[in-house]
Amino acid sequence: AMEAEKRDVPFEAVSVEPGQVKDGQVRDYGLISSAHTVDHGKELFYITWVFQFLTLLLGNMGFILLGARALKEINSEFSNSPLRLQYFIIITGAAFFLYSFAVPTMSAMRRWLGISTILTFTYIVILLAVLVKDGKSNKNRDYEIRGSKVSKVFSGFGAVSAIIACNTSGVLLEIQSTLRRPAIKSMRKALCLQYSVGLVVYYGVSIVGYWAYGSTVSEYLPTELSGPKWVKVLINLAAFVQSIISQHVSSSSQFLRNSC
Repeated sequence: AMEAEKRDVPFEAVSVEPGQVKDGQVRDYGLISSAHTVDHGKELFYITWVFQFLTLLLGNMGFILLGARALKEINSEFSNSPLRLQYFIIITGAAFFLYSFAVPTMSAMRRWLGISTILTFTYIVILLAVLVKDGKSNKNRDYEIRGSKVSKVFSGFGAVSAIIACNTSGVLLEIQSTLRRPAIKSMRKALCLQYSVGLVVYYGVSIVGYWAYGSTVSEYLPTELSGPKWVKVLINLAAFVQSIISQHVSSSSQFLRNSC
């Protein structure tokens, strides 16, 4: 199929879920195919392509902003006049650029995925420990949602959009297309684990953070921590490295297909 794509020769599309080739399907749209739109015609192909491009663009911007915010928090621990966020955005972008060249494919990320798992659990355990400590010592928590009715409505919409964005993955179906058959069975197991055990941890951090600091808590939770300097540096360093790895996981499949 890849050789046919290089020669711009139409080839049969793969139906991802059953893992079989569908007869009569031809991809000749001249753009990068989406694994989950090959069965639904040219119109849905282009619509999905636009949304995938926006997801890729906005998702990458979010990862870079997250990494930059983490670097700024580290800098603020060592300086009374930290640099502006824009400088750290440039540094984070440059770091990801270099990382994408050093680790160009998903296959080359084997060890990095293990590091990512360790960083995730390190971040969660240390963060929860500090949050519980701060929550017990903070007696002035205020849970009242302040602002006008209009601002509350827009804040509600913003919260809903954040929940949707954080609980849907732009690479979920791309991962499904790489699973051995039957892909549906394997993906269903992964989804059940993610949306049960994963959500307990994911929302657990948010709920404990809200309990510890009240409604005025920062959207970037490590900003609120009152622990020792090494704890803040370690948590923000984990967030920075994780933002680089996570961004590459979501982008590497696109880089690979563009190079084919």
